[in-house]
Amino acid sequence: MSWQEEMVAELSKAKNGNKTHIMKRYEAMTGKTTTHLYRIAKKFGYETVRKNRADKGECCLTELQIKFIAGQIHTTGREKKGTIMPVKEALDIAEQNNIIPPGSVSVARMQDLLRERGLNKKALNTQRPHVPMRSLHPNHVHFMDVSVCIQYYLKNKQLRIENEKKFYKNKWENFGKIKQKIYRYVLTDHFSHTIFVKYYIAKGETQDNLFDFLTSAWGTKNNGKYPFRGVPFLLMMDRGAANISKAIIKFLKNLDVEFPEPGVHNPMRQGSVERAQNHVEMYFESKLKIQSVSDIQELNHYAMDWCAFMNAKFIHTRFGTPRTHCWLKIKEHQLRERPDLKVLQDIYSNPSETRLVDGDYSISFKGERFRLKHVEDIIPNYSKVNVFLKPFIWPQIVVEFREKEYTARPIKKADGGFDADAAVIGQNHKSMPESTTQQKIKQIENLAYGEDRHKDDTPFAGLHVFGGQSDRITTEFMPKKSIPMNITKDSLEERRISMFDLFKDLSLAGIMSASLNHAIRAKYGESISMVDRDRLVDAMEEGLLIVDKNGNLRFEGEDNDSLKAVAN
Repeated sequence: MSWQEEMVAELSKAKNGNKTHIMKRYEAMTGKTTTHLYRIAKKFGYETVRKNRADKGECCLTELQIKFIAGQIHTTGREKKGTIMPVKEALDIAEQNNIIPPGSVSVARMQDLLRERGLNKKALNTQRPHVPMRSLHPNHVHFMDVSVCIQYYLKNKQLRIENEKKFYKNKWENFGKIKQKIYRYVLTDHFSHTIFVKYYIAKGETQDNLFDFLTSAWGTKNNGKYPFRGVPFLLMMDRGAANISKAIIKFLKNLDVEFPEPGVHNPMRQGSVERAQNHVEMYFESKLKIQSVSDIQELNHYAMDWCAFMNAKFIHTRFGTPRTHCWLKIKEHQLRERPDLKVLQDIYSNPSETRLVDGDYSISFKGERFRLKHVEDIIPNYSKVNVFLKPFIWPQIVVEFREKEYTARPIKKADGGFDADAAVIGQNHKSMPESTTQQKIKQIENLAYGEDRHKDDTPFAGLHVFGGQSDRITTEFMPKKSIPMNITKDSLEERRISMFDLFKDLSLAGIMSASLNHAIRAKYGESISMVDRDRLVDAMEEGLLIVDKNGNLRFEGEDNDSLKAVAN
């Protein structure tokens, strides 16, 4: 008999007064507390017979107070680790803020109250219930996820194994010092759980890397033992910035790949690809310490080889066969072959093009012409549409007009290169349907002229549009005062200019000489009035300006003995 069984036997036979001595003896023998020993005794079949308390089932706290404690514990928890605040701390905060009267309940009793209501830490940390999801066939749904490969990083253009002493969960700042990280992109087929993985060296997740990854995953592999390929009908991935960029969303839309909006954070939604990430870490990356690689190309070469092996050999517990065997159940109509890479690059870099609708309701696109008579409210020679190339419905196209989408087929050709739907001369006559604009023009013309319209009718006949318009002005405007401009001969005479400005004007008007210069300065000084300036210029232009034998300035007719000034 073990000591635990002996303790239970003694406790069962002993009276209440003797149980304390028994537990003291076992405390000294085992080093365990009385509470712990009673727990052990209960596991070995000991049952205490206690008289129920008179207040059993009663609680001194309200339900709101209890939920306040639970709310603190829940809302201060961590996303992955769960609740972290002790009940004692939450109770202390509640007492300090007078939510619960101090000393009204012990920590142990508070724990019991939370446990009875399913609000204790264990209950709060349980995962949210989830609905099982299933896919219909291979390539129905693909999952994609990106993770940083912390085991390897780029240093001096070489892949290096990280130093675990420098890179661990309490040294995240060291990861920030690595400018170029290695990102692991993983894609899984939900039906068969076939895995595809590819690595990229980058500063962060980018839409270009995502485009390359998806086209690589969906394309034909250069390995006959790895047949996984094809474009899915749905793609599930998180809402990272690169994943929801406009270029990626439009790229998926043009490939007719649905991208469902996620709900609230739900790890179970990405469970398939999360398990695949763990598979890559455990069964592939764990071996890189044994056989290292020198660059990203070599790493991806080994990753592709491992994917072929793992998918063909690892038995999946859900369906009991390797993943590749399950994926090969795909039927012809379920396998959408990935279009040529050049086509994908075109719709990725240029997802839509704008076209002006011609007068015959047609547009040109990729060497074909398409008739758009069925597009609602479209106006020839005026409306513009966005055109999308969708490889899986080509030669049909999708046009968008006023936020509505329409499909259009190329116009068939008849002999001579004519449109097959064109009217044959002399045999039939086809008129285009009236455009929205034409219909509106007809309505406003009927309003202006009436339905019985004649050639010279006046629009809106009888309307009075002229005369009496100024009578509608009810305001009398006050005349505005102004400053008059008083320009007189006296004011011009008062205005003077320098001799330098005068000689410049005289040089432009006629001949200038040194004797004339001296004569003018002797007569007028260093400045001259505007009236005298005009007189000098006019006299020079008419040849009436003279300098006499004494060097005095004269105007012809003033002195018959003066000599006419001749400039050299």
